[in-house]
Amino acid sequence: MLSVTVSTDICASGDALWEIVGDFGNLARWLPAIGDLQCTGNAPGSERSFTVGGQLVRERLLRRDERTRSLTYRLLDGPLPVDRYESTLTVESLDTDVSNITWFTTCDAVGIDPDRCKRLLQRVYLDALEQLDVAVTMPGNALETR
Repeated sequence: MLSVTVSTDICASGDALWEIVGDFGNLARWLPAIGDLQCTGNAPGSERSFTVGGQLVRERLLRRDERTRSLTYRLLDGPLPVDRYESTLTVESLDTDVSNITWFTTCDAVGIDPDRCKRLLQRVYLDALEQLDVAVTMPGNALETR
């Protein structure tokens, strides 16, 4: 089993950032490549499906904790070369207008070298967190359009 952790600071309050990241059913709010998003709710057991690059992805929310601002989900189906994939996103306030977001994943690489799989996931997460940063810092951003 491999683990991947990516973390970055974003200029937004922890509460504001959590409002975006903690909304399991609104991934497209900060990831513009997401299409056809459907979600059954925002509580553990809820499932979401969406397309990315024309490929279907399905995920199930396992845990969501307002107090610790963390959300854990499991990949059910998708194009990633992984099995037993579980990810946790955590938002931590660093200052009034600066927060840290950490994306931690454990999974098994399938049909791919584990080190290559780890680099692939790191790239995916870094790109996604960059999109999140853009979504909250640009004029007319996700924080303003709530």
